[in-house]
Amino acid sequence: MTWRVTGHALRPVEAIRAEVAAISDRDLHRRVPVPATHDEVARLAETMNATLDRLEASGIRQRQFIADASTSCAAPSPSCARSWRSPWPSGTPNCGPS
Repeated sequence: MTWRVTGHALRPVEAIRAEVAAISDRDLHRRVPVPATHDEVARLAETMNATLDRLEASGIRQRQFIADASTSCAAPSPSCARSWRSPWPSGTPNCGPS
């Protein structure tokens, strides 16, 4: 009897655990089920979903940063290109005998 009651009470926790285990970096849009119990288990699910929200937003920002950086590196602006010039007039230092 005790095992049945405990198992029934922990069913929402198992649903949360199973959903989090199934979420990968490719589907961070998924969320865990929030039981309508308004108890600790519901708050756990809400906390997991808030964490997934932050992870998803972080991944979006990271992909945008990489896209912006790769665009900047592929086509640097003229002012950036000027700042990358060699400090030596010929482009390379004269290290050999004069």
